[in-house]
Amino acid sequence: MKVILSRKGFDRSFGKGASPILPDGRLLSIPIPETEKNYGIEYDKLKLTGNKTYLDLMKELNLRIPQSRKCHLDPDLINNVKKRKPGWKAVFGQSGSAESHLRNQNVQKGDIFLFFGSFKRTYFRDNKLSFEKDYERHIIFGYLQIAEIVQFDNIRTENIKKLFPKLNWAFDHPHLRNKNSINSLYIAENSEVFKYNEKLVLTKKGYSKSIWELPCYFHPKFGTRMSRHSNKERFRIDGQKLTLETIGFGQDFVVSGDEDIEKWCMNLIENCETWT
Repeated sequence: MKVILSRKGFDRSFGKGASPILPDGRLLSIPIPETEKNYGIEYDKLKLTGNKTYLDLMKELNLRIPQSRKCHLDPDLINNVKKRKPGWKAVFGQSGSAESHLRNQNVQKGDIFLFFGSFKRTYFRDNKLSFEKDYERHIIFGYLQIAEIVQFDNIRTENIKKLFPKLNWAFDHPHLRNKNSINSLYIAENSEVFKYNEKLVLTKKGYSKSIWELPCYFHPKFGTRMSRHSNKERFRIDGQKLTLETIGFGQDFVVSGDEDIEKWCMNLIENCETWT
């Protein structure tokens, strides 16, 4: 089984901010703004709790709101965030060079995406949410284990609907409206979104968010391979922990190794509280 650490949600490049750790511990990844004209879903159509929407939350936290007020809802992991068609499943889409990377790494059924992003703590002030004076950290906020991979290379939207009628529950997903020549949808066997747990924090305490602390068996000398990180000088063992200087580009880091990597991933899934 391979583990894919996949970067998603608001950060300084996409959205110009961080996603919130809500006061009750929920890790809420804010989807990045949609860049394609006539695509995407409005932030105010995504429900948080009660009548509160993602747009309401973004305004409270002074996050930058795109002119279109639309987002690229991907990965799509939370069932009740919007109205769904019967048969809905959690899904994740990838296209272009990022999808080529996943194919080159032979990502397949049974592999697990661990989605991470930039997060900061929040608190209530005058009945509104505000960010704490907190530093941004890379935190794993959810996972998706792959049940099926469907490829839509060079297939236009109208033809996708004709050729894949069983996916009618997913026709509003952005990657089924995508014109990229390389384009795939990853359908979930299992998926959840986490509440905050220190085990989910990737960033090493006191360091910039791109410096991670991982178990020592992530070091290449133990046979572990992390895509885009072939330079062994980025890895440094400190006692029982590994410090990794991650690269600043690329959405997905595919990790393969011995059973320790799989156990680490499954330990997070089985022992960290979820809220979806």
